[in-house]
Amino acid sequence: MEEKPPAPGNGSNVDGGRSSPGQESDRDELLRLASVVAHQLRSPLNAVQTVLGSVLGGFAGPLDPRQRWLLEKAFKRCGYGIELVRDLLKLRSVEQLEDEALGPVNLVAVFGSATTAALERAGEKGLDLGTSVEVADAEEAWVLGETGLVREILIVLLDNAVKYTPEGGVVRARLFTRKEGETTLVCAEVVDTGIGIPPEGYGKLFHEFYRAPNARQMAAEGTGLGLAFAWRAARRLGGSLLVEPAEGGGTRAVLCLPQRAELAAEPLHGASVPGEVVRPVTRRVVVVGGVAAGSKAAAKIMRLDPDAEVTIVERGRFLAYAGCGLPYYISGAVSEQRALLETPLGALRDPAYFRELKNVRTLDLTEAMSIDRERKTVLVRDLVGEGERELPYDALILATGARPVRPDLPGVELGGIHTLHGVEDAEAIRSRLRAPQALDVVIVGGGLLGCQIAEAVALCGARITLVERRPRLMSLWDAEFSALIRRYLERHGVRVLPANGAAAFEGEERVEAVVLEDGTRLRADLVLLTTGLQSEVKLAREAGLRIGSTGAIQVDETLRTSDPAIFAVGDCAETRNVVTGEAAWLPGAAAATVQGRIAAVNVC
Repeated sequence: MEEKPPAPGNGSNVDGGRSSPGQESDRDELLRLASVVAHQLRSPLNAVQTVLGSVLGGFAGPLDPRQRWLLEKAFKRCGYGIELVRDLLKLRSVEQLEDEALGPVNLVAVFGSATTAALERAGEKGLDLGTSVEVADAEEAWVLGETGLVREILIVLLDNAVKYTPEGGVVRARLFTRKEGETTLVCAEVVDTGIGIPPEGYGKLFHEFYRAPNARQMAAEGTGLGLAFAWRAARRLGGSLLVEPAEGGGTRAVLCLPQRAELAAEPLHGASVPGEVVRPVTRRVVVVGGVAAGSKAAAKIMRLDPDAEVTIVERGRFLAYAGCGLPYYISGAVSEQRALLETPLGALRDPAYFRELKNVRTLDLTEAMSIDRERKTVLVRDLVGEGERELPYDALILATGARPVRPDLPGVELGGIHTLHGVEDAEAIRSRLRAPQALDVVIVGGGLLGCQIAEAVALCGARITLVERRPRLMSLWDAEFSALIRRYLERHGVRVLPANGAAAFEGEERVEAVVLEDGTRLRADLVLLTTGLQSEVKLAREAGLRIGSTGAIQVDETLRTSDPAIFAVGDCAETRNVVTGEAAWLPGAAAATVQGRIAAVNVC
């Protein structure tokens, strides 16, 4: 569908009232200085918030109501400061975005991803959020950009609409095309029935730190940097951002980017970089899985053989993150998501890091669908653009990891029941624990992860019950050690119920209670399942690779599978107990990273 451009009416705003070129240069210089300051403030703010969280969690002794109120206020203000630092650095990153980082982006897919993320927030607030896609091809509308950046722009527009629309209001998002001269534009529109923007505010709307007076009067906090970021990012991608009053009240925001239909034939998201130098290749290696073992294997291969071509295929958004730090991210001890993804020197392990520093190509948000062992190819599907392609290999490394076990119990699919198996899971749990009132949290499973999460959640001020079917916690360890762990958790407010597993979960749409095997009913606002892991071997099994007695992929001492050209490492691989010689399965990052390096040596 094509649509004529909106005519600027009373209070409409096309350029955000930006300043003259000289003023703009001064503003950019100030922004650069602010970004440097923000970078220096990030660590101290994180440290202060971590200490405050520990004190609020009772680690310095009991607090009276006024002390708690003051500390909670300080904790909240620290959180605002950290958010401000993050937004400043995000704003600065737009200026640092190089042309080489731009590639094909399917705006239909990104629009769907952003609106899906907004649906839950709108539902929690009682808003009616509707979406529609009105483009010629309902599945594709290609632009030149960077997937994460385009998604962030849409999230800013959707978040503002949800934040500033009172309960019971309406938010509508749609994707459409329109002509502007000879150019076809793909436009994402967000219209709300919210508080709107005063007429005098439109001239300052895209200025850094500006918040309209009526927005400041609302309880919701903000940094005043969201629209400034969105405007700069839209311009960097050759597009525009319009914000104006909506008919009947509220606000209408429209992002438009030039359509690039020819990009539909380009390689998948992240598959190549414009201007990439073609070089002789000694061997082609495909690594399926880019967290611990997979990323280590890829980096080691490139050190051993700089002329190899190594491609990581990772279905998630995050590469080489510190999975062991997830409980500490939930507690606030690790206050920024970025800290889970950084090297010790502060470099972010993203596709650009692997491409520029490791010379490794990454296909994030891409799923390996099948292996053709005879032709030595892997069929992969882009989860953003939904295109498929085959990747040829001389050696294939499977680092598909493990997945959480969800017990087959009544009610296990209710909302509010979570596992912890990645950054997204940790983000969802952390968000729920930020509720202003104390929550009743039930943790099902008293192994290592269950005890770690119990310690982390205790710092968030929740009432915690840890349920374990076996007679004691961490039963793989001896009884004395188990007793120490239990004593430690109980001293920090965790109620431990051993020898009594979960039997069912109750609630309407969200979990409200956990019923134990002895009939005890525990109130629950949030349930965390830590009932074990299972090797992710679907891809290997369907390819006909041999699966061992532990349920993981069988490998030899070189980590080769039953196919000599395919290796398996990390949580998906079976190993041998060096004492007994029997098959063993040892999930964990420490073993996974070592196995990644061993496989790399044997590939080369």
